[in-house]
Amino acid sequence: MEAIINRLNIFDTYLFNAIFRYYKQSFLRTVIYIITKSGDGISYPLYFLIMYLLEPEIFPLFFKLIFIGFCIEIPMYKFFKNSVKRTRPIHRFHHVASLVKPSDQFSFPSGHTATAFMTAFFLALLFPHLKIPVYFWASLVGFSRVYLGVHYPGDVFAGVFLGMSSAFLSLQMLLLSGWL
Repeated sequence: MEAIINRLNIFDTYLFNAIFRYYKQSFLRTVIYIITKSGDGISYPLYFLIMYLLEPEIFPLFFKLIFIGFCIEIPMYKFFKNSVKRTRPIHRFHHVASLVKPSDQFSFPSGHTATAFMTAFFLALLFPHLKIPVYFWASLVGFSRVYLGVHYPGDVFAGVFLGMSSAFLSLQMLLLSGWL
């Protein structure tokens, strides 16, 4: 098992370096910085306000889904962060610098990616015509975390899985409870 984990880590580091080598391109770095900021926790109240103003009849359902989703995602996120304790690329490699300051020292899984994909799941569910743009945005948020040196690609894939499974479980809980 340890040999498999070591090989995955080597592959993950290789992918990280392949993506991070483009970091010096300032225009791209600025665009990626804006994308990663769109996935920051501080941005979500603004998204809720926009949803409330544009779709007030759908907002209560969206809020229930997100609330239950966060009740599932956050404990799982904290459990994995504190169990795996994977060092972030910016703390492991001397050649890696970042425009963003991570909220903690560990990289696995990517919380930005998990939240973006959970949100995208609910938006795609409620607004099927937005499925491609919201999943594209969530994918860009995940990519931005690697590009900016705060996560490995494996952290992002784990974030996708965490976000999507939290969203799915949230939906199932609301369906089973009769709240939908």
